[in-house]
Amino acid sequence: PSCFYPPEFGYSASDIHDTSTGMSGTLKLMGKGGPYGGDISTLTVDVFEETPYRLHVKIYDPSKKRFEVPLETPVVSTKSSTINYTLAFTESPFGFSVKRPTTGLTLFNSTAG
Repeated sequence: PSCFYPPEFGYSASDIHDTSTGMSGTLKLMGKGGPYGGDISTLTVDVFEETPYRLHVKIYDPSKKRFEVPLETPVVSTKSSTINYTLAFTESPFGFSVKRPTTGLTLFNSTAG
């Protein structure tokens, strides 16, 4: 929750833009980082709108390859022409939520607070 974190905690989003598969953007570390250390100063967020019912969000270090769970995921070359969810971003601190547009039900929310 936001009451436990200082205002400069987390990442801020910039350069969020549309791509052929969804969206992409840059995340920059705000402040001095978290209490555990090892924070990465710049991350990339890629959003893949794979099907009307499936969304894939990948947040990663663009300058250093790291271990990823060896799980096969579908490879898409274009985003779905229709989507049955609403994706919303908070730029600072970065977070995103996914909701059902028909009911407003929140399916996922990464924002602190």
